[in-house]
Amino acid sequence: MDDIGVLTKPFVGRKDWLQWMNDSIQSSKIESIGCHIYGVGGIGKSSLLRYWAKNIQHSILIDCSISRDFNSRINQIAIQVRKLGYVLPRFDLLWSIKQRLLDGVEPSADEPKGWLKDIIAMVPLLGDFVDKSIKFGSFAKKLREIITKKKGKIGNWFEQKIGANWDNELIEIIWKDPNKTILLLLQALESDIDENTSSRDFPLIFLFDAYESINRHDQRWKIGNFQISEGELWHKFGKSIQRCILVTSGRTQYNEDWCKWIDLEQIELKALHQNEAIDLLTLQKIADVNIQNAIISTSRCHPFLLQLLCDLHLRNPISIEIISNLESNELEKVRAMVWNVLYHRAKHISKLIDIAAILPYFNKEILSVVYPEVKSSEWLDLISYSFVKQRKEDEFALHELAKEMSLAEIGDNKKKFVDGIGKNLNEGYQRTEKPALLGLQISILEHVSQDVAIKYLPYLTAGLRIRHKFHDILSVFQSVEFRSERCIAYHQSQLGEIYSKIDRLMEAEQNLLSAFETQKRLVSENECAILPEFASTMNLLGIFYTETGRPNEAEKMLTESLNIWHHIEEDKENERLSNIAMCLFNLGNLLDIKGKPEESLKRFTEALIIFRKLVKSGQEEYIPDLANTLNSLGILNFHIGNYKKCEEMYNEALEICRKLSELHSYYNADVASTLVNLGNFFAQTGRHIEALPSFDEATEIYRTLAEITPETYLSDVAMVLQNTGHLLTKTGNNEDAERMLIESLEIYNNLAQESPSKYNPFLAAAYNNLGILLRRTNRLGDAEQAMLTSLDLNQELAKLAPDLYLQDYAKCLIGMGRIYTEKEEYDKAEHTVKQGLQIFESLLQNNDQSTIFEYSSMFNNLGGLYFRTQQYEEARKAFERCLDIRRQLSMDFDPSFDYHLARTLLNLVKVYQELNLLPDADKSLEEGLLLLKRYSQRGNTILIDTIQLLFSTMMEVYTEVRGLSEADAKSMIKKYIQELTIIIPMFDEKVTN
Repeated sequence: MDDIGVLTKPFVGRKDWLQWMNDSIQSSKIESIGCHIYGVGGIGKSSLLRYWAKNIQHSILIDCSISRDFNSRINQIAIQVRKLGYVLPRFDLLWSIKQRLLDGVEPSADEPKGWLKDIIAMVPLLGDFVDKSIKFGSFAKKLREIITKKKGKIGNWFEQKIGANWDNELIEIIWKDPNKTILLLLQALESDIDENTSSRDFPLIFLFDAYESINRHDQRWKIGNFQISEGELWHKFGKSIQRCILVTSGRTQYNEDWCKWIDLEQIELKALHQNEAIDLLTLQKIADVNIQNAIISTSRCHPFLLQLLCDLHLRNPISIEIISNLESNELEKVRAMVWNVLYHRAKHISKLIDIAAILPYFNKEILSVVYPEVKSSEWLDLISYSFVKQRKEDEFALHELAKEMSLAEIGDNKKKFVDGIGKNLNEGYQRTEKPALLGLQISILEHVSQDVAIKYLPYLTAGLRIRHKFHDILSVFQSVEFRSERCIAYHQSQLGEIYSKIDRLMEAEQNLLSAFETQKRLVSENECAILPEFASTMNLLGIFYTETGRPNEAEKMLTESLNIWHHIEEDKENERLSNIAMCLFNLGNLLDIKGKPEESLKRFTEALIIFRKLVKSGQEEYIPDLANTLNSLGILNFHIGNYKKCEEMYNEALEICRKLSELHSYYNADVASTLVNLGNFFAQTGRHIEALPSFDEATEIYRTLAEITPETYLSDVAMVLQNTGHLLTKTGNNEDAERMLIESLEIYNNLAQESPSKYNPFLAAAYNNLGILLRRTNRLGDAEQAMLTSLDLNQELAKLAPDLYLQDYAKCLIGMGRIYTEKEEYDKAEHTVKQGLQIFESLLQNNDQSTIFEYSSMFNNLGGLYFRTQQYEEARKAFERCLDIRRQLSMDFDPSFDYHLARTLLNLVKVYQELNLLPDADKSLEEGLLLLKRYSQRGNTILIDTIQLLFSTMMEVYTEVRGLSEADAKSMIKKYIQELTIIIPMFDEKVTN
């Protein structure tokens, strides 16, 4: 053992294993070593790994029962490797981009530095395009520029791993492919570590304890001919690094074919040799040879039993006869008998032991909450026992075998015991709001039954969920520890949903996929009891894919979830029906996004029928779901032009939400969101005077909520300000409009810096609306800058998710074309408008009818451009094409399209005059006047710019075509305008004087 040198502290026994490590350290000079140590519980696997970690330099210990997912494990490794002086440029680059882009998490203060800091600083600024002139695509370009200039070899590495277009592909991988991201992170860490190899003369040693905690069934990667899980992936990682020793330990073995292929040594850890057991007893100051022989004979040199017998003898010496009476041919029986004697001799702390067995982990503070009578002396006595293991600083847990035997002692009293502990934990949580206490309360319910634990995981956090305190829920869920595969999978599913709510997308997808794979396997093994949980996970995955722009994957998951709920035999029919309704609701939302309004309407209507039925049967907990479905149906009915039904849905939803808010302020947010929907409906159907009060009330509610919970409601404040500002722009109240749009833009800018994936779409819309206002107030240079920013944002969003954002990009081209027209940059204007036309035509070819109005607007803009450039015949064709589309819209949808139809007719009047088609001009004017009057008589508002267009057009026709004097024409025009039911205030002074 002289060679090892670094083993500085005595370790009783396992000399063969200490020699194995010494030999491996020498052998690692030639090739890296991989070893999996397996053995029964209590055989000493953890003790061996912890000894190595403490006494061998360059050793890194990862306890997989504490670092419970890939991200936490690789992050812990990177932290420890950096402490050893390693520089990790590739890994740090990938990890930091992932944190900022997907998780919205800032890197710690000491990382990154230098050139890397310059790159990472760009990521959260993806929303701040006007100030920094950065767009999503150019981030990749700048990334390549910096890497090529300062770290060329890293660029070469990325090109080798990803391909020539690595800068763009890298963002795509991190954004959409968590499995490939994991491989890239491991490969980056491998390359970075190997780059440091020449400067080290000692191997890196990775020690993975409790390796059975890693999911070995979720085989998401293909290496060679093997489909492998994360468990095998770490073995591959260790074997790929130069001068590395990677040791894993767990209770089970690995596939022999895999071990041969990767050259992984697999060794069983067995009981101590007799002389090693004697050394241990001597170290424990048990010198009596007869007692030593009796303990060795009874324990069969099993380390856990040896330690228990030492605990027993040292606290209250026992005779050889008592020790001999504990012998049995079955090791489990010996453990039980020894534990029974020890437990009864430790009566003064037996309740503490039982509590510690129920809890997955504990410290003095937790025990004092559960058992306020605990004394300091009792606490110190408890943690002095060999079966109490320290997991981290100031956190302990009972050894698994001790836990099993203690729970057996509790027996039939388990439920009563759990209820008592749970009550104290809940009261402690209510007093202190410490999430660990609520997480522990949820965890211990698994001792009662898996069904109870699964039921209460969401139930005990329902109050936080209603208040949208998702970060608090995450803290609770992170404190939950389950033991069974079923409960762990359900926990991952719920955790994935919460990560998604706070925009930590990679962790969300990893947890949801891991839950899905485990539940899928359990279902295939005829575990039918988990079918509801499996269906729930698929529903959550469907929502996740919808929100991250993967509609095809979303539809597959949601459809399969719905199918399971339809065929499941659920004792609680109402629960089954509610889940069917939620799946239908989510499918309706997805189909609406995919531009399939008829299918969407069918799904939403089916959901509405179920929720009405549930509420009518007295299930009041579904009233919020009913209101939510009514709101969604209102939105959809608006999209398909059924405005009467839309307004009915919104009004019913608003009535329900107001009643709910009277019962609890939680529902004020639902009142506000419904008011926004109603305000949008009024604004978009020309009822602008009715829209403003709805927006004003919603803004007031959201501002109040944002003062308490800004992370949840500040974005809603920005959204309502945006809607109100856009409306005021239309009605000519430009000063108030600009104030609101700028405040909204500032909020979205700040939010997009923290979470670009979530807020860049809103930021794009904000710049678009500001551009419209600036154009209307004749600040064309500023308008162009704002609209270009919106265009850049929408272009990058469309690259990532064309199904969701391509039409927004095309809509932005409409505004850009109008700005170029008014700047008299006609070539640019024509190019921009035609580019938009091509996009809308491609969308219509894919049956996306939701864009048909914007398609008509492109022809309207093109006609205006040709008119200004005196290409009157081309202008006529464009306006007539727009007119044809809008006539069809007016027939197929709602007569509110009369307004847009009339505007097009007024534009055509001017073209016909220029082409000397005077009868056509007169006829078009009359039709336009009739449409506007009909539109106004239904309570809709006529906007100031339409009044101006109307006045100038009527003057020209009345004087030039009909031959009236200017005075008579003005008199007739004024009389007509005054007959309009609702007009913008002060139009008379602005137009007719």
